[in-house]
Amino acid sequence: MARADEVAVIKGRHLPLFDAVEGTFIEAIPKALITGAAKSVSPVVVSTYDLSDSPSEEALLSKFRNARPDLVFAIGATALDFARRIEGVPIVYALAPADREAQNATARLAGIDLLASPTDWVEATAAMLPGRVKIGMVTRKGGAGAWAEGAGRLLAARGMRLIAVEAEAPEKVRAALSLLRGRVDALWLMADPQVLSQESIEEILLFGLENKLPVVGFSRKYLKAGAALTVEPDLGGVGAQAATLAARILSGGYRFSGEPAFSLKSSVEVNPGILEALGIPLQRGATGGGEPK
Repeated sequence: MARADEVAVIKGRHLPLFDAVEGTFIEAIPKALITGAAKSVSPVVVSTYDLSDSPSEEALLSKFRNARPDLVFAIGATALDFARRIEGVPIVYALAPADREAQNATARLAGIDLLASPTDWVEATAAMLPGRVKIGMVTRKGGAGAWAEGAGRLLAARGMRLIAVEAEAPEKVRAALSLLRGRVDALWLMADPQVLSQESIEEILLFGLENKLPVVGFSRKYLKAGAALTVEPDLGGVGAQAATLAARILSGGYRFSGEPAFSLKSSVEVNPGILEALGIPLQRGATGGGEPK
């Protein structure tokens, strides 16, 4: 009998979404790997670890270094940071911001972006914000990489334009926003932990309200804070998607690249109150998720 693949599932802490993704992955990975006559035998052994329950991350790291698994599935940013310290092991990640620079520099990192695809963002913006054609975005240099390049091409094909300004840290966001004043008619709020903090997110949302610019966010939680709409990946489906990705890596059928995958589906929700305040008609089929403002 062939040796079973060993997969370590690591999450940063107990959260309902993390637990759900973990459970879906564990259920899906044997099915993704089993082929042919081996259908009655699971070719994978899965071990789970929660960093919040571990008395010592260093002890756990030493364990992995002495007996490396064949693959690590990291759930959340904390788990991904930890997994990167395990040398020589391929990593699949989910529910963590994509670091395209790091992913491009290593041939063992693959994952599912916290952002929905550029296509989904462009289609939602064009459909829900008609007439808003100059889209502003604050990001660090290289932070959005090919995502922004792809979004720019898709916008250009619709007669729209992406205007990106750089901020290397959260405290630089206010100055970056000033460069967009009078140049854009909508804003995209991107998931970039090196640029975003609670304060900088509030600055972006406030800048939008003060300048009558609808803000498109990456999570529905920002609707009540003042975003006009959100484009959110189907996070509930990423466990099974990650299992398929892991199976391809374990079988040798995956070629590592510098770009993460995108969730297979996404959802769009709007804040009717914000749209009304900005004089933007509510489009047919829009799903409301925010409180009236």
